[in-house]
Parts: sequence; structure tokens; C-alpha cells
Amino acid sequence: MAKLSPGAMAHGRRHCTAHSGATMLGVAMKHFASADTFLDVSDWNFRMGRPLANEAFLRALLQHGHFERYTFFAPDMAAAHAWQKKLISLVGDATTRQRAQVQPHLALRAAAAREPYQVFHQGDFTYFMPHLCELRRSLAQARWPLCGVTHSLDSLQMRFLQLSLCGMAACDAIVCTSQAAQTLVRAKLAEVSAGLGQPASAPVMTPVIPLGLADEAFVAPDSDAQAARRAARTALRLPPEATVLLSVGRLSLRGKADWAPIFEMLHDMKREGALDQVVWVIAGGSAPEGLALLQTLVARHELQQQVRLLPNFAPAVRPRLYAAADIYVSLVDNLQETFGLSVIEAMAAGLPVVASDYSGYRDSVVHEQTGLLVPSYNLPEAPSAMRHTLGLLDPAMVRLLAAQMTAVSLSHARQALTALIDNPELRARLATAGRRRAERYRYAAVIAAYEALWEEQASMAQAQPWQQMPAALAPLSADLRAYAGYATTTLDAQSMLRMGPRAKALLRDPNAASRYEDILPLLDLKVERALLEAVRRGRTSVHNLRSLGRQAGAQSNGDVDFQLGWLLKHGALQLAQMGGGR
Repeated sequence: MAKLSPGAMAHGRRHCTAHSGATMLGVAMKHFASADTFLDVSDWNFRMGRPLANEAFLRALLQHGHFERYTFFAPDMAAAHAWQKKLISLVGDATTRQRAQVQPHLALRAAAAREPYQVFHQGDFTYFMPHLCELRRSLAQARWPLCGVTHSLDSLQMRFLQLSLCGMAACDAIVCTSQAAQTLVRAKLAEVSAGLGQPASAPVMTPVIPLGLADEAFVAPDSDAQAARRAARTALRLPPEATVLLSVGRLSLRGKADWAPIFEMLHDMKREGALDQVVWVIAGGSAPEGLALLQTLVARHELQQQVRLLPNFAPAVRPRLYAAADIYVSLVDNLQETFGLSVIEAMAAGLPVVASDYSGYRDSVVHEQTGLLVPSYNLPEAPSAMRHTLGLLDPAMVRLLAAQMTAVSLSHARQALTALIDNPELRARLATAGRRRAERYRYAAVIAAYEALWEEQASMAQAQPWQQMPAALAPLSADLRAYAGYATTTLDAQSMLRMGPRAKALLRDPNAASRYEDILPLLDLKVERALLEAVRRGRTSVHNLRSLGRQAGAQSNGDVDFQLGWLLKHGALQLAQMGGGR
């Protein structure tokens, strides 16, 4: 929602708190920037996946990072204020928070031309990076490296095309959270480059750095697990003597996993007496239709006593789920999965893991050492109905169809589950080893890996020659001139403007017209007064007003045109005569 400025006299090219200068005691300051805020400030109560990962990354970055300055750019001032408010609850230490500042996206252009960033890092590699690349090559005084992270990698063909067109450099990086993600990113970049007739290998770096875990996700090895288990099972109303299996993730057929084959397997196990003391808790975010489908499948396979569904649980419940469980299970078969953070959370909580040998899971789980991996199989050829239509099909439909061609071995899954259900000693051994392996995912280690990468990127950027390129060469840039036909009349340099009825009021009091907070960086009182004084003397051309506006401090004709449009909008200017335009 647009917010009114509290007073026009406070406005003029200002943003949220900003620092000036690029040195500290003569030493170059390390300056981190991002067009991402890494914080979801919406009212979405149940969040999983990328929003939670980004929020955890921001907190860890400020707690464990060693940069002097962190600048984040928010979509608008409302988002910037919400970010500042949420940061207080996320990062308690005021000194740590002082290193971070937030500005609106409208400040990006000036910052790109002024600041010697060590890195411009995004929580996602697709959305902002192509446009930041063009911003850099058009305005930056020196090359600053770009960096972004993979999350879900399906349905991104046009994003890879943008990355291939924007002119990324050898010092830029797409951080892959798993080996599988790295393989896919490299394959997609090569595929798109080949289609464009470009060199087969893109210059961009593709290092593997996993997602991380906060320290509070780890259960101390010497903690009283039995007492915690009893308390958690009481709170969750789970049988105290049962073997409890746990799965945490989206309850979505199209977005996470197909449970029907697993329930068919469980039905057979139940009939054979293999689930007499077993309860499987399946917890996660769910839309009503996703939950209804799971409930139908549970009833169809007569698993109401064995399967407990826990949709959209409160964040405070999450530690109880891990504490109550004996075995963690994730038999994912969906293209949406790239890393699998819940598996790492389970290992950190001291649980043995049964996971499909799929995507990023094989990086996390060492088979028969820290858990058990279940083989998965897929087939390479898409059915004829999907060929040449992948760009037309809804991404969720593509994920569903691809998952139907991916099989998790049910025989191996049953063997793995049975082995752990029947053997507490094996569970304990795998859990202990998994807990040790999870240590490498602590955020202190992950942030250190990022800082090493950013240092390497900065060194590469400094070693490469740099030359700005004209903005006209940027194929992804947007221009408002394409929308000229929308309005009745498009003014040109010869168009004549005269004083409107609100001009005198604005000259007396800048608050005579409402000014939204988000547009304040584009409204300059000195320029505004120069324009209004000019038309008070008599009608004049847009050409002359542009010249007067630049003399008063505007940087370009476009800056003056914005103010002219705003003054026309509020009746401080009126059209006196058209020029040679439409």
C-alpha cells in the first residue's frame, strides 16, 4: 500500500539510513549488497522452503559475517520499513543490526554507479541477476561480482535464457546447493547457449555451497533424549511405546511427493503385521485440496491408526516433532526438490534418516553410514503430449507428470524401514553419525564458505579489464516509451505547458499536493520550484523546462519529465499547445 509522506519538506532524494564513503581508517571496506531483502514480510503464516531458508541466511549472515556494511534493497518504502521492524525481532543484538541498512529499489541506479561493492548477492539466482548484470555494465565504475543461489530449478527455461543474454562474467557465480543442482545449471546454460549459437560453456562460476542450519536446530549429544521424547509425545498425543516415523514437508502431490505408492506399501506391511507398533507422522504446509487428497489416500488404504496428518503446524511445534520421532523419512520424487533441508534438520536433531536417493539428498546422507538411501529411477523421454508443450503446461502439472515417471524403489524402502524399525541399535549408530555429519551444515561454516567465494569473486573482478557498455546494448532493459500509445497525448520537446490552478498553492506550500513516500526520491523541491517559477512567467516548452530542470539539479531529461508528469497530474501544470508528437 502506498504511504503518504509525513511532510514534503522532509523529502527530496532521500532513502532509509545510508552510509557514505568506501574506506575506514584508510582501508577499503567490504560492502555486501543485495536486491533481495531475504525477509518475507507478508502475512503468510505457514512458510517452508525458500522463504525460511532466506530468512535463516540473513540472520546467519549478520551474525557470522565479517563485512563492515550490508545494504539490502527493498521493493518500496513500505517493504523497507517492514524489513527494519522484522530485523529487530530476527537479530537481537543492536550492534550487529547497525551494519545493515535498507534502501528502496529506486536507489539502485545511483548506488550501482557509486558504490564499490565486493559482491552483489541474491537469495535466488534467476529474478534479479540478469537485470543487475545490465545495470552493472551500463553504470558501474568498476566491475562488482554478482552471486545468486539455486532453490527449485524446474520451469526456469526463460530465466536461463535471460542469464545467457545479459552478459554475465567469469567473476559471477550461481551457487548450487547440491551436486544435482550444479549438474542441472551447467546443462541448462549449455543448452540455452547452444540454442543461441553462443559458446557451449558459460563463463559463470557454479560452486556448491549447501543451505545451512542455525545452532538451535542441533540437539546436544548429551541431552536427555528420552525425557524430551516423552514430553513431545505427550504434547502431540502420540503413543509412548510406538516407533514413530516422521516426515516434514509440503503436503502436496504436485509440489513435493506422491504418497500413494508409499501408502500402498504400508497397507501391505500392515496386513502382514509389520506395523503393529508403528505411527507415521506426516507434517507440513498444505492447501485444503492437498490435505483432502492425503486423507482420502489414508482412508482408502485403511491406515488411520498408523498415519497421523499434521497440516500447517505452528513453528513452535517443529522441535517437538523431531524430539518425538525415532526415524525420519523423506521419499521425495519431485523436481521441486533441490536440496532437502528437513533431512539435515533431522540429522541435527539426532534422528536416523531414510531418504530417496534423489537430487540433493545424496549429498546429505551417506548410505549405511549416516542413514539409508532408497534407489530412485526415472525415464528420459517425455510423452508426446508433453513434447513441445512444456512452456505451455502449468509448472505444477509438469512436476506432477515428471514425478509419475520417477519411481522410488518400494522394495528397498520397505527393507530400509523394516531394518530401522526392528533394530534400535542400528538407529542409534546412524543417528550418531548423522549428527556428526550435520555439523558441516552449521551456518558459521556455510557463511565462511560464502565469504571465501566472495573474496575469490572480488579478486577475479579486479583482475579483469572493465569498460561500461551503452544501455542500448542491454536487450533486457525496460523502457516506458513503448507505452506511449496508451494515453490520449504523448508530449514531446515542442509541447507547450502553462501554469495550472494548483501551481501557486504549491509554490507557497509543497504539502498542497499529496506525495507518496515511494516517489520522494524522484521529486526534488529545487527542481519543482524552478519549473513552477518558469511557467508562472508564461507558457514555455518542454524543451526549455527540461533545460531549466537540469540546471536546477536534475540529472537527466527523464528526471525532469517525471516531475513534469507529477505536476500535470496534480493540476499545477496544464497543456497549452501540442508539439509535433501524437
